[in-house]
Amino acid sequence: MKFPIKHRFSGDVICEIELDASYENEPRSVQLGAAVKIAVSKNINLTGADLAYANLAYADLAYANLTDANLAYANLAYADLTDANLAYADLANANLTDANLAYADLTDANLAYAKLTHAKLTHANLTGANLTGADIAYANLANANLAGQGLLQINGLRWPVLVTPEYLKIGCEQHSHDYWRSFDDRRILQMAGKNAAEFWADNKTWLLERCEWAAGFRKRGAT
Repeated sequence: MKFPIKHRFSGDVICEIELDASYENEPRSVQLGAAVKIAVSKNINLTGADLAYANLAYADLAYANLTDANLAYANLAYADLTDANLAYADLANANLTDANLAYADLTDANLAYAKLTHAKLTHANLTGANLTGADIAYANLANANLAGQGLLQINGLRWPVLVTPEYLKIGCEQHSHDYWRSFDDRRILQMAGKNAAEFWADNKTWLLERCEWAAGFRKRGAT
């Protein structure tokens, strides 16, 4: 069966992919996902493609050109998007849990409410990306370009620190700003032991100041 991949705006057919007959009774999301995987394996340029709701879990999309593609609500869990070009792509509400986005170009991409839990974003370019409501819990953002995001990585302390407009992550402990503010020394001691209590006593004030900066960042706009 032939499956067309169309442009998100014009509706023009970018390419037609021959799918095995076994896909005939599969949901459209599965058919679309299968077509995309074949297209990428053939190095077809999918700039501006309408791929919303595609099931691309575990897909190999490394080096794919998905510039300005519509991937809203797509399932990209565990997908390999290493070095993929996702600039200006719409990934709103997409599931990117455990996806590998190392070195991916996400410039000005829309990641609003996307799920990026445990995603690998090392060296990814997130300049100008919309991360409103995105879940980046436990994501690896080492060496990522976070310009204009209100995100702050702090290394060189006892534990790595990530400050976002919504939460503060210290080591493996991630909580909202208000939740961290509510912690007294006893709670920290019970939660993570003496070393953590000492760390919090030494760093609490300035870390919470960074939280205030991050929380107000998007309201102020990049400065």
